[in-house]
Amino acid sequence: ARTIKERISSGINAEYGGPSLQKTGADGVMCAQGLLNNPALFAGYTETPMQCVQDWINIAISYGTSFMTFKHHLVFMLENVLPKHEKKIFNNLSTFAGVLDYLENNFGLVYQNKLPGGG
Repeated sequence: ARTIKERISSGINAEYGGPSLQKTGADGVMCAQGLLNNPALFAGYTETPMQCVQDWINIAISYGTSFMTFKHHLVFMLENVLPKHEKKIFNNLSTFAGVLDYLENNFGLVYQNKLPGGG
């Protein structure tokens, strides 16, 4: 990062989870992957709290999110929550009903027809 920084004038960012800013000389930090895996990262959580998953269910279904996007985000959020054998099961689910049944049966999460924050 230091060599790159010496050659450009616009600044560079390091990916979250890598070396510290002091070691890289980067101007900032990007954390896209970290926030996909844990939307509550900046609130101090080390893994996605189930309330985040519940909120995503409510938001995604309320706004008509496509199944592919809905499940894709859940795969990231559950990355550090599900054991390997459960990830295989979850990754093979192919319908909203299948995913929602899985989340209800394994975590007690159900679509609540309300948005986070009372929206």
